[in-house]
Amino acid sequence: MEIKRYANAKGGKKKGGEIKMALASQELAILSSPREKAAAGIDPARYSIQIALLSPSKEHYNTTFPVCANTVEELENILPKDIPVVAEGFGTTSRIFFLDLSQKGYTLWELNPALGKHLRILEKEAHTDSLDARSIARAGLYFPDRLSPICLKEERETLTSLLRMRREMVKELTADWNRLHASCLTLTAVI
Repeated sequence: MEIKRYANAKGGKKKGGEIKMALASQELAILSSPREKAAAGIDPARYSIQIALLSPSKEHYNTTFPVCANTVEELENILPKDIPVVAEGFGTTSRIFFLDLSQKGYTLWELNPALGKHLRILEKEAHTDSLDARSIARAGLYFPDRLSPICLKEERETLTSLLRMRREMVKELTADWNRLHASCLTLTAVI
């Protein structure tokens, strides 16, 4: 049985546009220099991710991508592999997405959501995906010792996905049996 690489993927269309991709590619050369320290912040959601690429001098990139298979390839054109990629509470997004990033050579870190909330409070910023991604990237720049590494293994993630699907199937089967039992009881009461 083949497992879907990304659950509930919504299309695969580019959200950023070609102009933003070209600008990001030009700034990628700037970030590759050893003088500039940078970090990428990912604010994951169920169907999309907000990514901010930040250095101490400026914000280089901040846009939304759908969670689908070609997003990882698009990110390879934007994000250098030597910068840390920080995600806050990556459990809402398909873990297979982060596994693919890890297999492409990115170093993944997780920010404790409570620390991310405190960073937003200190900056007195609203709670939007764009600002969240920026504050997550700032945590990667200024608090790298407060981050936890994300270690994903393909076999484990595949088994986790299968187990989740099995639980859903058992739940649906139980509901069907309960409905059948209720209709049998109704029929016996009528007879």
